[in-house]
Amino acid sequence: MNIYSGHLESTATSVPRRRYGRRPLPLTQLRSVRVELGLTVAETAQVDSLRGRVSRGRWLRMAALGKPPTPPIPEFNLDALKILSRVAGNLATVSVAMRAGHYVDIDECRNAVINLKNALSSLPVIDGKL
Repeated sequence: MNIYSGHLESTATSVPRRRYGRRPLPLTQLRSVRVELGLTVAETAQVDSLRGRVSRGRWLRMAALGKPPTPPIPEFNLDALKILSRVAGNLATVSVAMRAGHYVDIDECRNAVINLKNALSSLPVIDGKL
């Protein structure tokens, strides 16, 4: 439909091109069927404790279809991940500089390895797992 004249155009060139955002899903992948589910307050609390940051609907859909929802990452693991990713980034920067043939101070390399060692040794160990 031409928005200016108010009548339909039959040419394929009149369809506006989508320029921004995600591409629309094929019709076979669109979720058009809705299912209503009633939960008690206790059941809702249990689902909320298991789902982590995943939305309720997505978590319930994955659980119902047999796709195991990923458990939430414990908070202490998130802190460890932040520390390790920062240290690993520093070590990777030194490594890239060395491979490129740039001069890298040996003290800088030593400090990066020592920081990695210290970060690994400070990780909490619970039941034999990090």
